[in-house]
Amino acid sequence: MDCKENEYWDQWGRCVTCQLCGPGQELSKDCGYGEGGDAYCTACPPRRYKSSWGHHRCQICITCAVINRVQKTNCTATSNAVCGDCLPRFYQKTRIGGVQDQECIPCTKQTPTSEVQCAFQLSLVKADVPTVPPQEATLVLMSSLLVVFTLAFLGLFFLYCKQFFNTHCQHGSMKTPNAQEAEGQQTRAPAPAGRATGTANMTKKKTFQKKQRGRPSSQPRRNIVGCRISHGWKEGDEPITQWKGTVLDQVPINPSLYLVKYDGIDCVYGLELHRDERVLSLKILSDRVASPQVSDANLANTIIGKAVEHMFEGEHGSKDEWRGMVLAQAPIMKAWFYITYEKDPVLYMYQLLDDYKEGDLRIMPESTESPPAERETGGVVDGLIGKHVEYTKEDGSKRIGMVIHQVEAKPSVYFIKFDDDFHIYVYDLVKKS
Repeated sequence: MDCKENEYWDQWGRCVTCQLCGPGQELSKDCGYGEGGDAYCTACPPRRYKSSWGHHRCQICITCAVINRVQKTNCTATSNAVCGDCLPRFYQKTRIGGVQDQECIPCTKQTPTSEVQCAFQLSLVKADVPTVPPQEATLVLMSSLLVVFTLAFLGLFFLYCKQFFNTHCQHGSMKTPNAQEAEGQQTRAPAPAGRATGTANMTKKKTFQKKQRGRPSSQPRRNIVGCRISHGWKEGDEPITQWKGTVLDQVPINPSLYLVKYDGIDCVYGLELHRDERVLSLKILSDRVASPQVSDANLANTIIGKAVEHMFEGEHGSKDEWRGMVLAQAPIMKAWFYITYEKDPVLYMYQLLDDYKEGDLRIMPESTESPPAERETGGVVDGLIGKHVEYTKEDGSKRIGMVIHQVEAKPSVYFIKFDDDFHIYVYDLVKKS
């Protein structure tokens, strides 16, 4: 008798059911049809998941960027990634019968105007300034000038009267020399002991008390940049999950915001660790991150600021090609590099030197068809850090964010942290002619 597809031969020649592995685990080797009796449960490989008990293999996580969608939740060992709306400048096509494609397609000039998600807009938020009619503005200006001239005239008139009084108006009260001498002796008489001194001490004491009351009661927080951290995460009604990671940087324009690289996550997250109510029981771990030296400094300098093709393993062992740009060497974790992609304009970090040496990262040749476009004269170029930006989503709703960093290798490229998202987005904010 032959064993079934989920059975193996034991030492007594009997067919035994293969071992069942729980969520997040799979058998170390194939089991079935009499083979695989020595297989054991092991964790799912990276970028694979298994959500239920069984002897089946872990499945490949969906890559939302491949189908041009925003990634709402990351893939874990026990659950697949969840994709959301189409990326900016992509839309979901509806076929005959009302069935919608899962993959979003790029917006073009031929895209119907009914596709609102192609109405992409990213602009600086302008403060609401009330407009004043020209006639009213002129009246206000004239009134202000009249007040200034009146005050200046009164000041000059006061000085003139004071000088005139000193030179011409004191003869009626002129004192005799004896009277002046007596008055001089009276003014030189010592003041009662302790009065002036006591007043001065009281003033100093009050000032000191005010300074004491003005001191902040709380001590400054510990600098956690470069530290390993762990904390719980509670999102709505979802169960609490535990996270570990490395604090890469503290954003100068918003010191409460930290950039964090979590273990097993390729994206860089921006979180207000001390303020975000979703962060539970934040702990600073004792093991501080070492800063290893880059194995090839020349190669590191070569790839920064360059457009690249990055290869990832896709389904069934195929290679997926992602085009992007290497932005900078990551802080703290010096062997890692910041990178972003055309398909998914958020901030990632990888050990790109290893990928380059293994042939999975290729620097794209620079275009020589036309010289680089210059920035518009009078355009908003400098001083964008700290500015708020407004992003119009495909459903017409708007997101507000802040520009938190300028990429040194590409000064027109900036990091943006939106209020409703912990990802760091990367955009070119400078219009070109």
